Amino acid sequence: MKTENTKVLIVDDSDVIIHTLQVCLKPYQSQFEPVFARNGLEAMSMLEAHPISLVVTDIQMPVVDGLVLLAFIRERFPNMPCIVMTSYGDQELKDLVAHDIFRFLEKPVQTKQLVDAILAALSASLNKKIPPKTKRIPIREFFNLIAVKKKTCVFKLIPDDGPSCFCYFYEGDIQNAVCGGKKGEEAITTILGFGKARIVFSKPPAAKGAKSLQIDSKELLQLAKNSKLTLEVENIEKK
Repeated sequence: MKTENTKVLIVDDSDVIIHTLQVCLKPYQSQFEPVFARNGLEAMSMLEAHPISLVVTDIQMPVVDGLVLLAFIRERFPNMPCIVMTSYGDQELKDLVAHDIFRFLEKPVQTKQLVDAILAALSASLNKKIPPKTKRIPIREFFNLIAVKKKTCVFKLIPDDGPSCFCYFYEGDIQNAVCGGKKGEEAITTILGFGKARIVFSKPPAAKGAKSLQIDSKELLQLAKNSKLTLEVENIEKK
């Protein structure tokens, strides 16, 4: 393989891990060129600016985390293989994105283990193009994941039977909801009444926005308890 045509983007917010990998992966530069990003937002910019053959990403990161990054990749680069580095206790996240991932590696990752996974993924991508897949999850499970992992995200819901809606969470807490002409709690009630919806992630704002909802994550989960809404987690809009 020619190095200039085989860039592997490694995404992790730890300076120690990045420095270690920069040193340990040098002997393999005849096979692939490792490039690095420290969060999902930086990785998105690099993906749009450079030809990347493979992404290796952590999940828990500031600004934009690995979950949103993976959704972005599924939309913009659906045939790109991805390897996820996880910590113990990330099983919920594994279950959510497992259908999109070439391989999971549990931290701390050994250099040989990572290199073997990278080479296997690059080889597989040359011989097989895998179409993007989607997964339906109940709305309460999705809200709970956001709350437990204290995620910051903005997403649009596109229901089968109603107008598009928007939700904004900051560190796991619901801040805003809009659905048609409805806002706040009224919008949440409308959203929870839908049957099926597609979810499209957008890049979250750099700073925390104003909170217009008077409910917290526990109250939101209680409201969602009996909702039959399921979500098709699919992609991220380019902003």
